[in-house]
Amino acid sequence: MVAATDIPFDASKHAYRTDTAGLQVVDENFAARYETAAKEFEDALNKFASTDKEARQAYIDQQPYMPETIAFGDWVQRSYPSWIEAEGVLRYKGQNLTQYAYMTFGPDAYEKKIKDQRTQQLISPALKAGYTPQVY
Repeated sequence: MVAATDIPFDASKHAYRTDTAGLQVVDENFAARYETAAKEFEDALNKFASTDKEARQAYIDQQPYMPETIAFGDWVQRSYPSWIEAEGVLRYKGQNLTQYAYMTFGPDAYEKKIKDQRTQQLISPALKAGYTPQVY
């Protein structure tokens, strides 16, 4: 099985996190906060996608100077701190999104919807491609 970090990041595979079609708002007090969290999550997805692309190019550019082949996941941890930072921000924004979604739509409804979508849109295709995806 290939490491998830060896696969270029595709933000579109995580769009299911903000797809709330069919969910009913159970607490209007959190609806605006959820919308803000969803926008921040989408921004973090795009930032991480951009940073991942830049890091992969830097990795390719550095390969002729590496004494041995180092996997991207190992190299990026040591050599590209902005990738680590962008991934950390994405994880945080994903947790924030989940928190506000639970409060806005109810935890059971939101969790069921994203679990089904995560399986269909992210996990199953990744496993078929030979890797276990990162879930944000």
